[in-house]
Amino acid sequence: RSYLTSGSDSGKKLNARTMLERLRRKYPKRYTLPSETTLKQEISKLFDKQKKNTSKEKASGDNNNKSYAKFPEIYANAFKRYMKEVEDESTIKPKEAYDKLVEDYTDENGRLPSDFPSYKQGTSKFSGMKTTYRKQQLKEIL
Repeated sequence: RSYLTSGSDSGKKLNARTMLERLRRKYPKRYTLPSETTLKQEISKLFDKQKKNTSKEKASGDNNNKSYAKFPEIYANAFKRYMKEVEDESTIKPKEAYDKLVEDYTDENGRLPSDFPSYKQGTSKFSGMKTTYRKQQLKEIL
């Protein structure tokens, strides 16, 4: 626990050797204390677990940062439809696709759904989808 303190308390984090020394002082008559290597392994596991949990929070949008949130499938499907509607998918630009998405999903009061992607998310997603689509077409040709 003393290793996994918040980022602002990073000075309080202990390395395996310091932890072992403190354990020896606290439990001087114990012979079953973990080795320094075991402590290092456990610290690594805890660090990885903490890192994994942080990335899950970002992906789920718990930190209110839309750039890490998963792109809603309904809008991705709309982008796929837009690519199929045009003869040459390379003619549709990410900005045009995003503008069309905004047009299609704006309600009668001029509002967008709460899960609607930001401009950056939408254009990035479309650009990536377009690249993937081109690669698939190339594979089919070759």
